[in-house]
Amino acid sequence: MSARPVFIVAGEKSGDNYGAALVKAFRSLHPDVPFFGVGGTAMEEAGVERIVPMDALALIGLVEIIGHLPRLGRIFRRLTAEVKRRRPAAAVLIDSPDFNLRLARRLNALGVPVLYYIGPTVWAWRPGRLRILRRRVTRMMLIFPFERELYKKAGIPAVFVGHPLVERLRPTMDRAAFFAAQGLDPGRPLVVLMPGSRRGEIGFHMPVLVPAPFVGGGGVEMADGDRQSIGRIGWRGQLVEPQKPRYHELHLFLACKPIADNAGFDLQRRVLGDREAEA
Repeated sequence: MSARPVFIVAGEKSGDNYGAALVKAFRSLHPDVPFFGVGGTAMEEAGVERIVPMDALALIGLVEIIGHLPRLGRIFRRLTAEVKRRRPAAAVLIDSPDFNLRLARRLNALGVPVLYYIGPTVWAWRPGRLRILRRRVTRMMLIFPFERELYKKAGIPAVFVGHPLVERLRPTMDRAAFFAAQGLDPGRPLVVLMPGSRRGEIGFHMPVLVPAPFVGGGGVEMADGDRQSIGRIGWRGQLVEPQKPRYHELHLFLACKPIADNAGFDLQRRVLGDREAEA
């Protein structure tokens, strides 16, 4: 008898990376368990059968989401049909709460246990989501230790699994080598601006950041449209595009204006250390 599959959903680049690592770790223990769902190239390379490409969910802002409601409706229906057909043993939802919390409701109706990995930052804003999580999630997989007490008080089953970046942050380049490789003046302070990894975030966030006369870094995989967006908003700094993996360069920057949650945590952990970043 073949093993029942696991349904997994990641809606952006960081979630794709974390999902891929999770799938690899799980299949090292249970190699016969198949995975299917929504993800990017990293999850696909890890063995996940992609039903819907991750880019289809990479939306930000209420206006952008409203404009894509018909397409999102089709995605919901397709995923629901696949879940009904394949009857997964469980679902793993990664971050992207605007989409995943709605999807969790459908999974509840189908009797599929829901594991939520990297949940919404209810400790920072929108604490009312705790009520939704209590109704729709079987167990939270927490990445910060202080979250345990929060979820315990809310009556939501949770387990602390650690932040996935802890194992990925391995500096491989010193400051002098980085400045030389990028053609930067080592005598000047360097500030990196990280608008996020989702398509459209540069257009939304960079206009707020570029008025400062900074030498800037692009910590995302730039598409042609992203480059054009930067040109239209009058970017005055130097665009730095780190090679993969980009994490090793974050400890080189002396200051930062992070926008995306995980990009901010990347840098905070390098500058402040594990204890302060997780506290």
